[in-house]
Amino acid sequence: LLLALTLKLVQDQYTETAFDLDRAGLNSVSREQAQGLDWTPRLETADEFRLGQDAASGAQLFQAIYRHNEAGRELVSWANRVYDIDQWSLKEQTTQTVDGLGAVTVLDLTSLRNRQRLVAYWYVVPNRISSSQARIKLQQAVNTLLLQPSGGGLVAVSLDYRGNTETAHALLQQVLDNNARRLSGPLQPGQPTSE
Repeated sequence: LLLALTLKLVQDQYTETAFDLDRAGLNSVSREQAQGLDWTPRLETADEFRLGQDAASGAQLFQAIYRHNEAGRELVSWANRVYDIDQWSLKEQTTQTVDGLGAVTVLDLTSLRNRQRLVAYWYVVPNRISSSQARIKLQQAVNTLLLQPSGGGLVAVSLDYRGNTETAHALLQQVLDNNARRLSGPLQPGQPTSE
């Protein structure tokens, strides 16, 4: 009887508490449209992809939503990539601190055609915002045990640049300060913890 009750609670949690983020002015697009752009993260199994642009800087904005965390369709997975490794090479990985959000990972990428791009990214799950895959996986496990939504989202901000990396990082900082909190806003109750 206890096992049946537990299974019923887990099933109810799965069907009634899907994860989502505020759209933050982004447009829903198909996986094919999202991955038709060379800068977007490569996430094959997300439930929804959203794209937009920061009008002031031209930076690209991205959300990928996983309504539930389930085997074969996980937010944090070896198959998911923040950038297309066939088109981009990693020059440097750093962090930048965003007010009200904490530290986010920033990748400095170069393409085969010698283009340069900064990509800042972080994960959002109920009760946590982090660029750390290990912390996100742990929080998802805790959320499942507490019968909270176990899905999540990947948020990325991408900026094409030429020349000075410091200038590009300064512009990225402005874009993050202006957009990161609204891109990370959860629709479910409670504010996530950031680090």
